[in-house]
Amino acid sequence: MSKHFDVKMNDLHTNGPLVSDFLSGQVSCFVGLSPTTPHVNAGRLRAIVDWTLERTESVMIVQGYFVNRWNLMVFDHLPMEVCEELVRKQVGKFQRRLGRIVADKVNVNLRVFDWEAELKTYEYAAIKNKIAVFSLKNERFLELVDQSVKRFTLRQDQLELSSLELNCLREYVIEELAMFIRIYQMGYKVEIYPGEDMEIMAACSAGNFVDFPFPCAERTHVSLRVSDGY
Repeated sequence: MSKHFDVKMNDLHTNGPLVSDFLSGQVSCFVGLSPTTPHVNAGRLRAIVDWTLERTESVMIVQGYFVNRWNLMVFDHLPMEVCEELVRKQVGKFQRRLGRIVADKVNVNLRVFDWEAELKTYEYAAIKNKIAVFSLKNERFLELVDQSVKRFTLRQDQLELSSLELNCLREYVIEELAMFIRIYQMGYKVEIYPGEDMEIMAACSAGNFVDFPFPCAERTHVSLRVSDGY
């Protein structure tokens, strides 16, 4: 018998104006998944997908394998081209795993977001460039970027970074933020995620930066708690 996982909404870390609309099936959503957590494994992934599809028929899966190439480059000390090849293989394995999970499901609209392809679009590049410029003008914003970087280093037990490594991890944070803004612009305003929201994304959504170039007040974060069942 395969292992069962229980999925519940974590009210403490869920925020945004569209929570009730999502729960009543009125809006589409995307499921965000970090490749460094067990939630991309088959059992937990199936539980998260099932929970989400019970509430909406239009879901986009956003897995962070490709943005994780920055982590691999900094902490595993690998050339960027090697990191990209590694994550492409990981993406392929994930897509096959997801395909097996949804193979028997009918009447659902589920797609997998192609992070690497979107990086090459004009729309993404315009967002990323504006956010990069904004980070140079707003000290508080850059502080939040660096707080995210610090969390990366604490998880990896690497407290000292060279200037090159620091800039690479800043690129990670800005790329991820810019991509979530792009996804928001595509109409996916509700994120389902097994965990807390990105602090910098939550700050932008809350309007903490008056001159932030991409208002996203309707962005909603639905936090999930995934636990062992039986």
